[in-house]
Amino acid sequence: MDPSKLYKNGEEMCNFLKNRFPVIQGLSISGSISFNLEDDYSDIDIDIWLGEEDYESWRTECPLMELFKKEDIKKEQASNYSFVRDGFKYDFTLISIKGIMKEDWSIEQRFKRSKSYILQDPSGIVLRILQLKTAFSWDVFDSKDRDVKMSIDFYSFYIGAYLNYFTPIAIKRKQYEQANFDIDFAINLFLEYLFIRNKSFYPHNKSKWVLGEKFLSVEDRKLLSECKLIKEHSLKEIKRRRDIIKDLCSNQNLTLINFTHHKGSLNLPEE
Repeated sequence: MDPSKLYKNGEEMCNFLKNRFPVIQGLSISGSISFNLEDDYSDIDIDIWLGEEDYESWRTECPLMELFKKEDIKKEQASNYSFVRDGFKYDFTLISIKGIMKEDWSIEQRFKRSKSYILQDPSGIVLRILQLKTAFSWDVFDSKDRDVKMSIDFYSFYIGAYLNYFTPIAIKRKQYEQANFDIDFAINLFLEYLFIRNKSFYPHNKSKWVLGEKFLSVEDRKLLSECKLIKEHSLKEIKRRRDIIKDLCSNQNLTLINFTHHKGSLNLPEE
């Protein structure tokens, strides 16, 4: 598919909505299109920015339901609607301009809209809000995590915990499936660390791999792929995967914390 086709369809839809509903104060496209990652499986994510009174009115009785009745539009949540037309899926999110200023966006929400295409914004309010909401700042993290994440110690500790504590304990218990699961979680934390290290919010898990690996060299991408592969649930395989993710952490200048246990050494046993 021509990547510009999805954007063009989104742009045409935004122009149509603006002409049909003058109360709309802004329209923007987020998601994979805004990151230039769209493909045949991508949705067209459109945010509809409304004043508070119109927002409440649309949530109660959304005019999109009647307008796109032939397309069998679905109300997925109070502020979310979707339908399929000509092989493209459109996802609409209603946004209250007043409400969003008070809303505490999750890290993933901030990432999703960090590169939004603004199609309609005559007053400039959408641009100002998005700049405010998506600008990277440590202040947006929960206070309980903020200090450790500022120094990256959060990832040094937790990736270290999963690789140097939980994995060895699972092995001692002969729980090889659990050990591989622990390594998988360490990989997830490592990908998150790549975003934070580059002063970027991280996305939802569905996009974390494909976007996170872009921070790595070609060689390290291959290593990451090898690490994710589970060939079998065995001590040899767990060692292989753990060694790779530890090497990747080292390549990214992340020093992992080591741990002790009251039952003795946490070194992995010989095969």
